[in-house]
Amino acid sequence: MWFGESCVGATFYVGRVVHTRSKPLKRVFAYPMRFAVIDLDSPPSWFTRSGQAGDHLSADEVRERTGHDGPVRLFTLPWAYGYVQNPISVYYSYCLGTDAGEERMHDAAGKSRKFELKTCVAEVTNTPWGERVRFNFLPGGTRAPKSLHVSPFMDMQGEWQLTATDPEEDFQLMVSVKGHPKFGDYFFAKLDARRDQSAPHARNERSGIWRLLQHACTPHRVAFWIYAEAVCLLSKGVSMFPPPGLEFVAKAACRRGEVHEIGSGDFVGMNCPLRSTWHAARAWPWRT
Repeated sequence: MWFGESCVGATFYVGRVVHTRSKPLKRVFAYPMRFAVIDLDSPPSWFTRSGQAGDHLSADEVRERTGHDGPVRLFTLPWAYGYVQNPISVYYSYCLGTDAGEERMHDAAGKSRKFELKTCVAEVTNTPWGERVRFNFLPGGTRAPKSLHVSPFMDMQGEWQLTATDPEEDFQLMVSVKGHPKFGDYFFAKLDARRDQSAPHARNERSGIWRLLQHACTPHRVAFWIYAEAVCLLSKGVSMFPPPGLEFVAKAACRRGEVHEIGSGDFVGMNCPLRSTWHAARAWPWRT
């Protein structure tokens, strides 16, 4: 059905992203978003049929890099009409737990089992260059070397601090830039989200007229908001920094002793508890 679909394997959330910049000027930038949390062990048909599954890690690949044996879920923006704009996606990797606060899920045989969120994997893609970095982080918070030129209004100095909560009825994702030699802790981004109770398993374009008006073509809207904010920052005189390129990032990581393998344009780094991978995105912004 065009309206009112219900796709098993994907749960939709609505939320608001807020970027707060304190240096070199104070600026708050916010926009609404409706996105999906995908069960990568049993994804909806549209996720695989559209080709989006091939743009992300599989459940087995996430388990291999995290060392956990439980379910894997992915927070991401679904493609819309062939267009993709995912500044950050996050994989949630679970294992059999022992604490009372564990989440109850069902394994492949349908048996109810308790799993605990142990490790997340951030998948960051920069705008507009389409380069990407993946790295592990702990849900309670991990400070990671800044390994991608994400914004033309930020240099490569400082570190990322990431924190995430388990996607349940509500959840949060927080990213900040810390330890910059000139600006200190000057940038903070936060997503506050809640499960869409009215249409939890329907895509933005197929969940009714109201959501069609509010959230259709979310990737296109996110791109518009990002570029509109860039124009605003330029008008206020914020300096721009050219992208150093993935080769520069890989060489810098190699000098820090983080890279243990370089080949085929991929740069794989190890810096416990992190495991990072750099590569060029397949294409942007339109998929064919």
